[in-house]
Amino acid sequence: MDGSHQATGAASTFDRLQFANALLTDSLAWLQQNASIEQSTNALNRLMGELAESQWKFTTALNAPKSRNDFGELRSEVFSNATAIQNALIAQEIAGVGVQQARARLSPNVSLNASQNEQSSRFEAGDLSADGVTKNLSANLAVNFNLFNGGATRRAIQQAKMQVAMAEMQAEDQRREVDRLLQDVWSRWGSAEQTHLISIQLTDNSRRSLEIAQERLTSGAINSLDFREIQMQVINLQQQQLQTLNDWQAADIELQRLSGDWTIETQLP
Repeated sequence: MDGSHQATGAASTFDRLQFANALLTDSLAWLQQNASIEQSTNALNRLMGELAESQWKFTTALNAPKSRNDFGELRSEVFSNATAIQNALIAQEIAGVGVQQARARLSPNVSLNASQNEQSSRFEAGDLSADGVTKNLSANLAVNFNLFNGGATRRAIQQAKMQVAMAEMQAEDQRREVDRLLQDVWSRWGSAEQTHLISIQLTDNSRRSLEIAQERLTSGAINSLDFREIQMQVINLQQQQLQTLNDWQAADIELQRLSGDWTIETQLP
């Protein structure tokens, strides 16, 4: 654009500057997106143990998660697969065994020992000889009963009961924590689903607006700056739609993890 054409009016200079700014903005966004792709690829290579320079062609479509309606069934799956709850229940069972062992000290201790001894002998005196066998059988029955030990047995039983109570409280705390986490993820899942559906409608409406704007630009009803503004609205709404879909998938993956769908079974050699 030469100087004589720039001097035709303030509007021409303004349009030129707006076009230059738009071009620079698009270039900056393009560079930022390339940097984000490169960083994400490097992170993926580190996660998979691949070389840093490995390149990938991503072909899998970003699809919406499957519909979820039965919260009660999901809650049952989460409670049955939660590792923290299972560990707390095991600790509770161990504590119950401790109570039984402590109470066993109140009962008499009966022990029975049996033994058998057999000896063979031979007698010889001149023309006389004889063989003999001696067998000894014995049994020992002992009964021990603790008459008094300063209340140590009672204290051991009380301590064991306290361990059971603490294990029950810990198990209940774990249940409440897992339930709270599930409620939070379920709420985020439902909110992300609704947000994504709304973003789809907004994107569809912006595309139709862009088609109308294209006709108006051709007829001269709007200028290129107005048309670009509508284009940017479409791009921003499309990006927002992808973000809402990503949030929805993240919540769905968290629900799968809680329900045990992502459990890896380890095989011992």
